[in-house]
Amino acid sequence: MARKVAKSAASAKGKASDVDVYAAMQALSDQASHQFGDFGVDKIWGISLEGNIPLQYLFGVDVIPLGRMLTLAGAEGSLKSLMGWYFMNLFAMRGGIPFFSDVEKKTNYDQVRGIFKNDMLYERINKRFPSTVSELSKAMAEAAEKYDEICPKREVPICYMIDSIGALTSEAAMTALDATGDAGNVAGFDGARRAFALTEFLRNFLPAKGDGRPFFVILINHLKVKLNENGGGGGFGPPAKTSLGGAHKDYMNTYTLELIKVGTQEVKSEKRAKIIMKTLKSALSPTGLKIEVMARTKGPINERYPEHDTVDTAVETEDDVQRLYVDFDWDLSLVELLTREKGSTFEKAALSDVLTITGSGNSMSCKRLGLSSVSKGELGAAIHADAQVCKELQNVLGIFRKRHF
Repeated sequence: MARKVAKSAASAKGKASDVDVYAAMQALSDQASHQFGDFGVDKIWGISLEGNIPLQYLFGVDVIPLGRMLTLAGAEGSLKSLMGWYFMNLFAMRGGIPFFSDVEKKTNYDQVRGIFKNDMLYERINKRFPSTVSELSKAMAEAAEKYDEICPKREVPICYMIDSIGALTSEAAMTALDATGDAGNVAGFDGARRAFALTEFLRNFLPAKGDGRPFFVILINHLKVKLNENGGGGGFGPPAKTSLGGAHKDYMNTYTLELIKVGTQEVKSEKRAKIIMKTLKSALSPTGLKIEVMARTKGPINERYPEHDTVDTAVETEDDVQRLYVDFDWDLSLVELLTREKGSTFEKAALSDVLTITGSGNSMSCKRLGLSSVSKGELGAAIHADAQVCKELQNVLGIFRKRHF
């Protein structure tokens, strides 16, 4: 039996106008700038990663830079879509306008709502449902025009997310399928045609539409889907240089992070999945960097809405659909990063000059922070909360502050 979802007060009154959308996002952007100060929303530098040293380590900077592209790659079930929504939520929380192309059309929107944890932010997602490269091109062009209508002064960032490019097909395959019910006569060339068309589209679209727009693009991809003219190997490259030296931007695939799920555990109503995130390609930091992060999904059984959720709990009933809350444990990830033994990419001696961590499991100690016999998560939270320690760790881990692009 279908269950009803409790609507927020804003939803009950009807869909917000574009003016309301812009006003809400501008207010969030201003609030974030005030709250985070130097770490806030900087129209030049990007979106803050404050409180998340592990991701800063993978990116090589302490912001998600605007005017760039991130590819999250991995096998089926590696939680790359959830990680993409994590980044989308970062943009939304900082006042960004999220545009989503749902190509696979199997997104769990209850889970997305659980990542956003705020209906006002969730309702700001502009959804499109393209199937072919040409439809995606049209959807992204419409999104750019929509953004200009909502934000004529381009004062808040825009974030595109495409999930996934592997689900796109070509016009040739679609035509053959419609005409004969069989795309086999073009299947052998479909991957190459699609990859070439998508490469050329992005190569031209991003520099053109990125001019003056504070944008970021997230691609969800499978490792077997490569973007180049031959449909395999090498990925896709930057647009043609338009100036001497290195002044041009490498729009095409600034970052590629591979996600690998290495384990799943279920405890009561909570599911846990450990993920390895590895930098396969980066224009801004070394490759081969990796971290571990634990994803926790709770619900839907008897899961109540938290206080900061904007759902109208007064009309909520036991039969309402409970959203699947998803959290990533970056505090635990930080301690794992700092305490791993072999294969470290930073000097242990330099790390010990910042702080020394001893113990294991739920009995960790750090003299500098005055902590003893605490869990890894508690220790990681304390480190993230200490601005001076974080600054020193950035130096040790090679994390740039507001790197100019």
